Amino acid sequence: MSIDVLLKKAHEKHRQKKYEAAAKFYREALEIDPENLDANYLLGTVFAETGKASEAEPYLVKAAELDPSSPYIKINLGNVYKLQGDFEKALEQFRGALSLDDNLMPAHFGIATILAKTADKVEEMVEHVNRALSINPNIPQLHYLIGKVLARDGKNEDAILAFKNVVILNPAFPDINFDIGMCFLKMGRNQDAVAALRKAVKKNPSSVRCRYYLCAAEGKTPDPALQQAFAELQGENVDSGAE
Repeated sequence: MSIDVLLKKAHEKHRQKKYEAAAKFYREALEIDPENLDANYLLGTVFAETGKASEAEPYLVKAAELDPSSPYIKINLGNVYKLQGDFEKALEQFRGALSLDDNLMPAHFGIATILAKTADKVEEMVEHVNRALSINPNIPQLHYLIGKVLARDGKNEDAILAFKNVVILNPAFPDINFDIGMCFLKMGRNQDAVAALRKAVKKNPSSVRCRYYLCAAEGKTPDPALQQAFAELQGENVDSGAE
């Protein structure tokens, strides 16, 4: 088959989310022309979409070398580095994409999610969140990031508003009721905290922290097993550097 036919077949399988078949055709295209931009980029994209970051990386790096002016290749490569935990390289790619086109929401989003992990980059993170929201206000993760920063700064009422935007956009967003409940608890609004934390426990009955703080909001003493589980969870958080 010619490379054009192989790429056509690969694109069709890719659109159908038949990733293994798509990868096979992209590889065959690369056997004919290892320098083919589309085959490198799209094979890397197939691996990225299926969570195979380490396999995606070399193809996306090659694609970036072949077309350094494409912000979309940089975004995909940035996401691959982010999945691998190489945040410096990810930031370099996302910022490179924005230097080519400042209106790319995924690049602003990528930077914001990385900077949210560090307390000393809050202002820059918020700038990128706001920029991303100005492009697309319907991304629940962006409202969640704003809520987490506000809650961390003790601005619990404003944090609750941000978290409620998350609920509007995605009622199934993981543990959002827990975050709302914790804000109410910190404000001393225990009745509201109980309502939110009961929803959190209903959605995730195995969550130690949801059940523990529901007891706190209700003014109850957690049973010994729950206290032990919570103490172990706190120890894990300290060991891993989590907040």
